[in-house]
Amino acid sequence: MKLFYQNIWQLEPSHCLLIDKDHKIVKKKYWDIDLKNRNTTISIDEAALKFTELFTKSITRRLRSDVPVGSSLSGCLDSSSIVMLIDRIKSGVQIQKTFSARFDGFVRDEGKYIEKVLSKINVQPFSCLFDTES
Repeated sequence: MKLFYQNIWQLEPSHCLLIDKDHKIVKKKYWDIDLKNRNTTISIDEAALKFTELFTKSITRRLRSDVPVGSSLSGCLDSSSIVMLIDRIKSGVQIQKTFSARFDGFVRDEGKYIEKVLSKINVQPFSCLFDTES
């Protein structure tokens, strides 16, 4: 399969690479879930409310800008949720720009999901369409 980049490797979840001035590379885990001290008494409804509160707070903080903000829209659950929440937060104030990469003829192209999101919100969408020969 042809890729845009060669010799690129994926880090494990919640890891980063640090490169010092001597070009020494160190892999570091920056985040972990503490499964021993989790709250198991919270109800599904309470968890949903807490998630919505934290998610909204996080997105709102990232919208602080003196220039228009754009978002990547892949059609997956995470980017779709972010784009839809930004549209709700910015409604009437600013039209969000979305940016999507599409892959013509690729079985996993998520264009149909992107279009479903776009049909529900007021954004200015931009897409790049790549084919398998590019």
